Amino acid sequence: MSLLGDIDTIRKELFKERFVAELKQLEQDKEYMMDSESDDEELDTDEENNKNWTENRINDLKKIIKLEEGVISDGKESYKKTNKTLQDDLDEMNNIIFKMAWNRLPVYHKIVKIEEYIKELIPNAKLQKEVTEKLVDLVNKKKLNTKKYVNYNSLDCKIIDINILKYDDKTNEYEIA
Repeated sequence: MSLLGDIDTIRKELFKERFVAELKQLEQDKEYMMDSESDDEELDTDEENNKNWTENRINDLKKIIKLEEGVISDGKESYKKTNKTLQDDLDEMNNIIFKMAWNRLPVYHKIVKIEEYIKELIPNAKLQKEVTEKLVDLVNKKKLNTKKYVNYNSLDCKIIDINILKYDDKTNEYEIA
């Protein structure tokens, strides 16, 4: 269940509880009025109006509570069907962020995409780490911030090429130009 779903369900349950508490109080008041009514045969108009208002409010509260129970159960069912977790919500937000242009991506997200690109490009783990560290350093220094250096496809959320990263066939190493 997602965190947002939990919060929404709790909010709805608290909303319902407010009406349940009011209903209980009015029903107690109604019982008290019935007991005191049996003592006094005649009711004046204020007491009659109060009794009618109380009965109408009780009926209205029962309708509201019944409607809210339906809304809450519908809400719980829809969140159970999605089985979303907080991690799912965060992943969804990350995907939205990754759709941004390279120069608009936050540093953290640029680093994630650079790591993904390097893992695909370089099979050697030691070399991956070295190249990634150099590129991350450039990102942190804001030197790898534009389309001029990084060809990024925002639709696929993938780096296509890093122009300053060159492979040297003679040394079998990657160099940053």
